[in-house]
Amino acid sequence: MRFCVACHCQQIALLLRIRCYHQYPIDPSHLIEVEFNRICGDRGTAGKRQQQNTEPEGDRKDPQTRTNSIVQHRLIVLQALGSNRHHRLSVTLPLCTAAVSFACTKPQIRTAHRTGPRPKPRFRRETRHSVTLDTAPDIVIAHWAEPADWSQQRIGTGLINDTFLLSGPGDGKLVLQRLHTIFAPEVNEDIDAVTRHLAAHGMVTPRLVLTRDGATSIIHENRTWRVLSFVPGYSIDFVDSPARARAAGALVGRFHAVLDGFDYEYRSIRPGVHDTPLHLQNLAAALMEKHDHRLFDATAPLAEDLLRQAELLRDLSDLPERHSHGDLKISNLIFDSSGEAVCLIDLDTLTRMRWPLEMGDALRSWCNPGREDRRPGKLDLDLLTAALEGYAGTTPGLLKREETGALTDGLIQICLELACRFAADALNENYFGWDPTRYPGRGEHNLARAGAMSDLLRDVRQQEAGIRRLTLSLAG
Repeated sequence: MRFCVACHCQQIALLLRIRCYHQYPIDPSHLIEVEFNRICGDRGTAGKRQQQNTEPEGDRKDPQTRTNSIVQHRLIVLQALGSNRHHRLSVTLPLCTAAVSFACTKPQIRTAHRTGPRPKPRFRRETRHSVTLDTAPDIVIAHWAEPADWSQQRIGTGLINDTFLLSGPGDGKLVLQRLHTIFAPEVNEDIDAVTRHLAAHGMVTPRLVLTRDGATSIIHENRTWRVLSFVPGYSIDFVDSPARARAAGALVGRFHAVLDGFDYEYRSIRPGVHDTPLHLQNLAAALMEKHDHRLFDATAPLAEDLLRQAELLRDLSDLPERHSHGDLKISNLIFDSSGEAVCLIDLDTLTRMRWPLEMGDALRSWCNPGREDRRPGKLDLDLLTAALEGYAGTTPGLLKREETGALTDGLIQICLELACRFAADALNENYFGWDPTRYPGRGEHNLARAGAMSDLLRDVRQQEAGIRRLTLSLAG
């Protein structure tokens, strides 16, 4: 059956009238005109182009196809984000309102009838405001030591901060970091408080090294820099054995157990952490605005599938928040020569979080035996079992049964959320780091990540019953 643009525009208008009328009253006839003209641009509709016969023959071979594709993509986005189940996640009205507000900005279109002021879109883009550094400036190093006495080497595979290993007199080693702009300088107060508590309870942890003036960090060219003590060992990018997963689980369990009951309020609060509705909004906005992007046709079907799957997410808001690391991917754990996990690094994400999301983020990294960008992403049940056994062995009596029972839901939500973030940045190309030796552009690398994470999400859903049995056994 041929796809009908007019019918789908009517569905868009009906959907938006149903979902948004009480906040942003709109005449559906104007929505049809707005959406259709916004898609087709100043050249008018595909039908008018055919009648006027003003474009070159090569451009008129299939003038309806591109327009149909874009309308269909947007319809799917709006339908997925306008479901009743999404309203529970507080995403429906802001998304639809933002979609309408964006659509009504074309000057040649009469704005929709409304009463009261127009609500503002609630989109908050994830952006990376700087380029990656290959070397740290001497003027920065001088706040801690004489630059001439220390050599530096860029280390780590993190996607956010820039990290350098400083080597100096007497085999001394320090870790110098330039923080991403999403982290306020106050994050160092949190790191100092938490690491003091961990060290007091016998845990190995990196500690902040004060500047010559006694400060925890400095500001250079509007960026925060700090130095941490060096913890010997190595990090990995994927888990290679059940023994490794068990060691990782045991370390994180000790971390959670030591911080349980720690009386501290975090100074640095990052808005939007695991705010899944917000990441769905950002993905929807990218689909609406980036239809001319070189990767749109490859990204849109994947993104639409993710938006549909979001309807099945469970609401975890009734669970308690606990002290959390906030980013337990396997590369944020340091291992020693015997294979034991000795400490957690990259502590900028310290916060209070619901346990299923904290551990869901860990397990999506630990239990996928391949690279984050290698397809197909899969969940290895042997690695999952070992990780949970290691964790349970160091956290007796720590968790409530409803928390462990929701671990599978947290894992699903994390996989979906991260896939949405990668898919959005495949089109926006302004946040996650990328490997220019393996991909032609940031978008291509993020599209590979989105595909692998979507595969992992699908595999988790297929094994959901078995995963739930394993996670419930954690509660005893």
